[in-house]
Amino acid sequence: MKPRPSLASIKAPEGADTLSPPERALCLAGGSLLLLNGLRTRGVAGAAQVLLAGWSVWRGYQGRCALKATLAHTPMEQEWEAETGWPSSKVISRSITVNRPVDEVVAWCRNPANIGPLIPWVDAIEQTGDDRYQWTLRGPRERSYRWTLVQSEPQQGRALRWNTPGNGVWQHEADARFTEAPNGRGTEIRLVVATQPPRGPAGYAVASLISRFSHKALLYLLRALKQQIETGELATNRPRHGARDFLFIHADHSTDADRSATNEPDGDQR
Repeated sequence: MKPRPSLASIKAPEGADTLSPPERALCLAGGSLLLLNGLRTRGVAGAAQVLLAGWSVWRGYQGRCALKATLAHTPMEQEWEAETGWPSSKVISRSITVNRPVDEVVAWCRNPANIGPLIPWVDAIEQTGDDRYQWTLRGPRERSYRWTLVQSEPQQGRALRWNTPGNGVWQHEADARFTEAPNGRGTEIRLVVATQPPRGPAGYAVASLISRFSHKALLYLLRALKQQIETGELATNRPRHGARDFLFIHADHSTDADRSATNEPDGDQR
């Protein structure tokens, strides 16, 4: 596996909200017709048409559309799609500097049992294979959701990757890159999280709304990770979801438990 591209920008491309000349003409013409019809129509319906017409005319006059900018894929997303072959993607990225050597930081992040306790809505992680882990998440109304992630190391000692297997809807991938920070200040971690929403503007719009929450969650995670690695403890007023403790189940322990349950004699047997 090779590392993902540089992914330099997370902002919408310049001019993403700019309307083309035909679009501006359509807004002006449609707004004008809607205005005339609204003036002829009385009541609430007419007032609503006048308001909508005013917005359409102003949009055509100004030549900009915030909705168009919202639905425009950023250069980082375009680069991700070109690299992975995904038809669509929503990508967020955060960076942080940890005052520890690169080897130590990578070794710490390589173990999911270290990361799980930092995420309040993760109840458990079970290792189901050499590189596969089943994450149990706590959702609304105390519902549990299970999520399988495959962990890999595209660059030994320099990058880690977690991705959902298969080709289902809403594929996810997280890439972490580790480099020496300038002036010997430790390790710079850059975490990029991408999701593949269903095709079309509607799926991308939903992913964009979710990413507003994910962006903050990613920031909280990196801050907690930095504090845990540097100090060995985590001081936060953000408790875990409910009173549950985090549980990590190693593959060997899971196998032993299954074997014991299989070999245990039935209480009714003599």
